[in-house]
Amino acid sequence: FPSHDMPIHYFDSIRILGMGSPAVKMVYVNGDLAKMDSINNFSLVRGLKLGKNLLTLIFKTDGMDIEHSLRVLRLKSYSDISKVKERREIEFMATLGIIEGEKDGRFYPDREVTRRYMARLLATQAKIKPTKRKSDLFSDVKQDDVDGDAIEYVIENGYLYAFPDGTFRPD
Repeated sequence: FPSHDMPIHYFDSIRILGMGSPAVKMVYVNGDLAKMDSINNFSLVRGLKLGKNLLTLIFKTDGMDIEHSLRVLRLKSYSDISKVKERREIEFMATLGIIEGEKDGRFYPDREVTRRYMARLLATQAKIKPTKRKSDLFSDVKQDDVDGDAIEYVIENGYLYAFPDGTFRPD
């Protein structure tokens, strides 16, 4: 059995490998039968969701079943944060869905935080629903702006303010 609980994993699946004693006839992981060879080595690949995952192993023997549970924490990571001091905090917040990186798999930790990004971050946490706008929000935020709902949410709730000249200055 692993000597520690809650290892951290970064991939969407994990391979569980082991060797059972001659008394072990079958091994199940979360109800799925693991493949066993003639000398009782076993293997099974399991998918992992972001966040906490519980893996329950059941070893079937002639006389009884032995159960062991293992927690695995799957974190979201980005290709450009391996040397960033705040890497673990970024990974935890991304795993929880509080922050997100870009579609290219990078986080861009040195990028300036814009008003657009803050609006998106706050609106994501509020789980706002998209709406169809009939007009521009501001002279610099058009009705079809991808972050229009987020910007509208932060303005309406007083988290951010527009400028007196009628702009939001999202970027």
